[in-house]
Amino acid sequence: MSQSLAKVAVTSVSFSKNLQLRDELKLNFPNSHFNESGSSLDGSDLIQFIADAELVIAGTEKFDAEVVNSLKTIRMISKYGVGLDNIDQDFAKKKGIQIGWRGGVNKTSVAEQVMCFLIGQARNLFSSSYQLKRGEWVKNGGSLLSGKRIGIVGFGNIGEEVARMLAPFNCKICVTDILDKTKEANDHGAEFTKNFWACVEGADFVTLHVPLTESTRHLVNQRFLKRMKSSAFLVNTSRGGVVNQDDLLAALNSSEIAGAAIDVYENEPFTDGHYLKSDRLICTPHIGGNAAEAVLAMGRSAIENLKIFEGIE
Repeated sequence: MSQSLAKVAVTSVSFSKNLQLRDELKLNFPNSHFNESGSSLDGSDLIQFIADAELVIAGTEKFDAEVVNSLKTIRMISKYGVGLDNIDQDFAKKKGIQIGWRGGVNKTSVAEQVMCFLIGQARNLFSSSYQLKRGEWVKNGGSLLSGKRIGIVGFGNIGEEVARMLAPFNCKICVTDILDKTKEANDHGAEFTKNFWACVEGADFVTLHVPLTESTRHLVNQRFLKRMKSSAFLVNTSRGGVVNQDDLLAALNSSEIAGAAIDVYENEPFTDGHYLKSDRLICTPHIGGNAAEAVLAMGRSAIENLKIFEGIE
């Protein structure tokens, strides 16, 4: 079996904890080192960990200009996961560092969690659980998800997978994206529109599937929330920075929208108890893409990127 003696630094905690991925990486890259700290590295700690490595497997750690500029020996950063907003790609390219990435490797995992959020919000499963645990017997079964209008903002791999999974529910699906996704929408019986607000204003559920960029940062703000139906629910499994968390909490507290389900936060780990205690808010700790099968798929994709880069068959 071909091997590379290049030093590999695995910064991702999730990858580092997975014994199967560690073994598979070391088959081809025996000089691999893992983040054993149990927590995400940043700033000087991240720089120190990858200081003399040639190849990196990165998760959600922030590879900003300062970190990238410090990389003297790195030849490739291979992404464990699908989002690239945590890496200053332009700066990396200027330094001759290649980025290894493949989209869609965790789409099923994230889409399943979106479906869980949609059904759970529609049927009051989460709020009923909160109430019962407090000793309150409130029989309110909510409403059906079937037949409702769903607004999908961003129609890449995950947005399209959500539409596919919604098919048996006979929902009216409206899709918006900066690219023309008419064909993809038609393939799933959805309506595509460039009119962003058309997907937001009439929807019973709005689910976000956009990358974090300057144009999408705080896309969901006071204006956005005011234009949603008061009976509508919001789902965010994309990136935390897409939602202005203060504006969302205010909208929930004032019943401007019916509820929200979020898996991602502007700063993680997220521990703001005031925010998390809202009964109208369903929160999970960024686990959308972390089903066991997705973890292996993302890890193997990251390893494959390195193998191709090093010419290992």
